[in-house]
Amino acid sequence: MVPKNIIAAQIVRSITASVSFSSSSFLCFTIWRSPNRLSSPYSRIIFGLSIADIFQSTGLLLGQVLSPADTTDAIFSRGTITSCEAIGYIFIVGSVAILWYTLFLTYYFLRRVKYQKKPHEFAQQEEYYITLFIWIYPFVLAITVLKLEQINATRYGSTCYITPDPWYCLNDEEIECPSNEEGGTKSPNLGLLQSVILAGGEIPSLIDYDLSVHRSIDESRIARWAHRLGFNTNSANLDQVMDNYIRELCQKELEDENTPRESSKNSSKRVQFEDDVQNISFSEPEKSSIYIA
Repeated sequence: MVPKNIIAAQIVRSITASVSFSSSSFLCFTIWRSPNRLSSPYSRIIFGLSIADIFQSTGLLLGQVLSPADTTDAIFSRGTITSCEAIGYIFIVGSVAILWYTLFLTYYFLRRVKYQKKPHEFAQQEEYYITLFIWIYPFVLAITVLKLEQINATRYGSTCYITPDPWYCLNDEEIECPSNEEGGTKSPNLGLLQSVILAGGEIPSLIDYDLSVHRSIDESRIARWAHRLGFNTNSANLDQVMDNYIRELCQKELEDENTPRESSKNSSKRVQFEDDVQNISFSEPEKSSIYIA
């Protein structure tokens, strides 16, 4: 008798996979029917990410049915080893491509925000080669694990992925995992390796991107303050703006010693500016002038 929690988990997985498949399909349809279609790198990246998610969702949705019928505690399994390898191949391609596209999207915004890369320049110099790699790598990986017979049904027949057969041999010391012809154990080392590589590249990129956005917002605010105060500089920073402004006020005070009323006005104006500057970092972000396409 299969536990109820396993049945519930399988049903929830099917529902989420269906929602993901429908959402990605709708997104692809919307992009394709839009006036600009795939004219910008951003739209092409999102379109490719959606295609990869369709692959992955298909693998999750059909993997439960196409996994071998004799899989332990698999309530929906009706397939064979061949059908499991076929749907597992699709699932691997989609899963790996999604990870690479997520990293690609982060890298694209990093180039746009931090390095001010124009969309057409990015498309001509980098996008083509990155996209080519994103799709070649998953297919080569899937072919490799298929040749090594590492695509098998996962726990409870949830899907077909890179895992030993049977899946519980790694957790049971009394059961020895079968080996392939070359003597290597059927283990998910390839899947783990590519996940570690992607995480090692994506996490630093996300941190660098967030810091770049923060710096860009601060620079935009400083530029507006510099413009209001009459400074013509492209590389102003907060301390320079304050120093230059206060220095000018001090010079005016020295020149207007005989006009104390005017000096008092300048002093109050300087205090007001210092208070405003101190509140810049804590105020709500203003609408940024940075445009990302």
